[in-house]
Amino acid sequence: MMGRNIVVLCLDSVRKDYFDAHAERVQEIASISIEEARATSSWSTPSHASMLTGRLPSEHGFHRHNNDFADLAVEDTFLDDIPHRTTGISANVFVGPEYGFDTIFDNFTVISTGKRYSEGMDPNRYFLDYDGSTAGAMASYFYAALRSKHPVASLLNGIAAGVNVVTRDAPVPKLLDDGGSVITREVLRTLREEAEPSFVFTNFADAHVPLRPIRGFERSLFDAPSSWSTDNADYWDVIEDPEEYGTFLKRHRNLYAAAIEYLDRRIAALIQKIRTEIDEPTTVIVTADHGENLGEPENDGLIGHKSSLSEALLHVPLYIIDPPENISISASNYTSLRDLGSLVRAFNAEKNIDLGSEHIYAEVIGMSPGPDPDSKETYWDRMLRAAYGESEKYVWDSLDARKRYFLNPERPCSQDLVEEDVDLPEWAQTPFVEDLESYKTEVKSKTHQREVDERTEQRLADLGYR
Repeated sequence: MMGRNIVVLCLDSVRKDYFDAHAERVQEIASISIEEARATSSWSTPSHASMLTGRLPSEHGFHRHNNDFADLAVEDTFLDDIPHRTTGISANVFVGPEYGFDTIFDNFTVISTGKRYSEGMDPNRYFLDYDGSTAGAMASYFYAALRSKHPVASLLNGIAAGVNVVTRDAPVPKLLDDGGSVITREVLRTLREEAEPSFVFTNFADAHVPLRPIRGFERSLFDAPSSWSTDNADYWDVIEDPEEYGTFLKRHRNLYAAAIEYLDRRIAALIQKIRTEIDEPTTVIVTADHGENLGEPENDGLIGHKSSLSEALLHVPLYIIDPPENISISASNYTSLRDLGSLVRAFNAEKNIDLGSEHIYAEVIGMSPGPDPDSKETYWDRMLRAAYGESEKYVWDSLDARKRYFLNPERPCSQDLVEEDVDLPEWAQTPFVEDLESYKTEVKSKTHQREVDERTEQRLADLGYR
């Protein structure tokens, strides 16, 4: 095989400051760190679409009011420009076959708590389709697994699903991770088996809520009881009274750090195996689709990634491991993940690239999925835009709030409010063809939500989206 493999490891919900504090192995391995990288939106669907198309959410049209990736053509993405066999591997429902994300890849592998081996049967789907008792479903599944094309993998999937159910709510650490170990194994398998250069795009959900202690986490990083979970409190209650939930916030942040440290170990081990077991040159990009609010005052005390364009959500890691030796990669000023395609093309063409831009932009259109608040629905469902220039950031919304923030590069994922009710500079509004009030009204009237089955609804619930 001739050519360079390119692997994108997208770590769902991982913000820059926590990654830099708890992912020392990846930082030591990496050839290049892009310090001022920003996501283009605050949750998975619009962020992934922007990474692949190079467009803002209001341009590509994938957001809260249209989550169906079946509408996305390969020709609209940078995948159409590269001579690679493309593979997607995802533990995130919103960027999987359930929402049509698989259609733009040559191959696609779904990772879930009940399907640890891609070639085997999916026990979760089997159980949902079975009409009878739990014992009967399990017996029927194992009989079907023995008769399947891949009996060993199917049986192991069934055992894994059972272990996950038993340990999920038990007073012991959860035995299986949320897909990190499986994704790294699948990346390595893809690179070994493909007969032509591979482009592999992954989504890791291990740092995504809900978080709870897992056997593989470094115990010294958190003190939460083994049965504790971020599902133990309603996030809206925590936002309303953070002092009352001080212990909850501390445990949440510490478990988040432990999840990132766990991913760091998994990724470092994967890189080592790629370097020693894969003959073809392989470049790895480590980044995130967005970050996470963790209740800090400077991020309005918010938790999760709903209805916000805070620095905790937009400032993400971007590390490049083993790029082509004969090209220069620089990043003056800010870098938008909209330029991921430009970076991949540069690797393929072995051309120098400056990822920096004088101004970059972000958008969130409507309230991202998940439990809705009891009140203030109009506020949380608003549309927001952000524009960056030098050390300042402007954020404005469809309710006519207009704010200017100061950004200190020495304090990643933090922002200081300087002024409210500001006049927006012309450069901040330049890339947006339509004002946000008009756009929000128009797309809300044309809402298109993809229909999903009961199994998918359960997976969404497991991720805190229901």
